[in-house]
Amino acid sequence: MNGFGWAEAWARGYRFVTVRPFENAVLLIGLALLLPLAVQYAVIGGMAEPQGTGALIGLAVNYVLQSCALFAVLRLGLDERETFGGALGYGLVASLVAAGTVAVLVSVALMIGSLGGPPGAMPFVILAVLVPFAVALATYSTLIAATIGTGLVLALATTMILGATTGNVGLAATLAGGGSGLMVVLLLLLSAALVWAAARLTCTAAHMADHRSLNVIAALRASWALTSEEQGRITLYLAIVSLGFVLVLAALLAAAGGSIFALQDVMTPTAAGASAMVLGFVAAIPLSYLTVLVPVGIYLRLAGERAPVEVFA
Repeated sequence: MNGFGWAEAWARGYRFVTVRPFENAVLLIGLALLLPLAVQYAVIGGMAEPQGTGALIGLAVNYVLQSCALFAVLRLGLDERETFGGALGYGLVASLVAAGTVAVLVSVALMIGSLGGPPGAMPFVILAVLVPFAVALATYSTLIAATIGTGLVLALATTMILGATTGNVGLAATLAGGGSGLMVVLLLLLSAALVWAAARLTCTAAHMADHRSLNVIAALRASWALTSEEQGRITLYLAIVSLGFVLVLAALLAAAGGSIFALQDVMTPTAAGASAMVLGFVAAIPLSYLTVLVPVGIYLRLAGERAPVEVFA
C-alpha cells in the first residue's frame, strides 16, 4: 500500500473525473441531479397536497439515482474496457445494494429509538440512534458525511467557546436543541467520529466498483485495511476539503442571494423561486463531482494508480 499525500490524492481524483467528460457529465449532472429534480417534481411537487409516502418514495428514488451515477462513474474510470451501458447496469444494481444497506442501518436506528430508556439515559439513547445513521452516511457519501461532521464540530466548538467567554454557558445547549451539556459533548464527539468514519470507509464504493463486486462487507473490510495506516491524514484531508467547499459555497450563495434580494422589487415571486432553484442546481454540480473526486482520489492514492487514469489522461 502506498503512503497518502493530499496533493496527489486531489490530483488523481481530478484526473479521474475529467478523463471521460461527456459520460461523466451525463451521469453526474443528468442522472444524479436533473433526473432527481424531475422525480421530485413528479412525486412531490406535482401533488396538490404532498403526502409523507410520496415524499419518502421520492427520497428513495433520488438516492438510488445518485448512487447509480456514483457507481457508474467509478466503473467507467477504473476499467477502460467497461462500456457505458455496462457501467450503468452495474451502477443500478450496486445502488440498490447500497440502498438496502442504508435501509437496514436506518431500521436498526429506528428500532433502538423505539426501545427508549430512563430519562437520565436519553443522551446515550440518542447517541445510539445516531450511530447507524452516521455509518450509513459515511459508507457511501464520504464528502457529505465529512462536511456534516466538520460543520457540526466547528459550530459546536465555536458556540462553546463563545458561551464560555460571554458567560452564556447554555448557548451550546441551545444550539443542540436545548439539550444538556452532556448532549453537546456527545454530539461534538459523534461529529468528529463521523469525519473519522468517513475517512475509514471512504474506499468502500471505489473498491466495489473496481472489482465489479456487490459484496459490501468485503468492500468495508478492504477500505478499513487500506486506510488503517493513514487514517489521521485522511481524516484531516477530508475535514480541510469539506471546510474549503463549505466556505466557497457559502460565499457564492451569499453573493447570489444578495443579487436576488437586490432585484426582488422587479422580480415576480415565480421568477425569484426559479432563480433560487437554478442557483441551487448550479451549486450542486461541483458537489456532485466532488462526491466522486475526493473518495476515488484517496482510493487511487492508497491502492496505487490504476491503468485507466494513465490511459485516458
